[in-house]
Amino acid sequence: MTRRIERTKRQLNGIALPLCLLLMSSLALTGCPSVTQSVDIHRVFHSSTEEEMLQIAESTYPARADVVAAAGPDAARLPSQYLWWYRDISFNVHAPYAITAESIVHYTGVVQHLDEIRNTAGGRVWLFGHFQYHATVDYRASYVDAGQQFENVYVVTMDMALGLLTSRTASVGFTKERVVVLNAAGEVLAIFGDGLAEITAT
Repeated sequence: MTRRIERTKRQLNGIALPLCLLLMSSLALTGCPSVTQSVDIHRVFHSSTEEEMLQIAESTYPARADVVAAAGPDAARLPSQYLWWYRDISFNVHAPYAITAESIVHYTGVVQHLDEIRNTAGGRVWLFGHFQYHATVDYRASYVDAGQQFENVYVVTMDMALGLLTSRTASVGFTKERVVVLNAAGEVLAIFGDGLAEITAT
């Protein structure tokens, strides 16, 4: 089974297209859609069990102490629960510490509401926004990551990327990956990839 969600898209103008191509290259995104707002959410699983494992992985949040430590001076601004980000990388755009259900909702909203951000971002005008999230679930009889070995587990692999371009040829974005290992009972055995995001800003 495959779930794919595509959101509203608008046409790019002649200025934004070459900037889009540049940003897509720097962030290693899978393409440059001919739109100013694009959201690509792609979840792949092959059974109801795998779907449940994906839901568990997306609803598992990192330890608060780890995120607070990463936030440093910005820790006072962090929410009290569902903590997945550690600072802002632009106006009302969070830097992800982990991929979670809340993070997917956040970046989808950022791209879908570019007009609102334009009106409140102190002069910075977003021409283009692209967010993509891909997730797969695989059963593994044996799995090794970071020197740890697991037997008879489900491995949820998630990756996401965000790219924003402004009218002043500036760009901001990031890429992020996360791997969650679960046993047959749906218990999380290990998480890999949480931490500071790879952020690109020009």
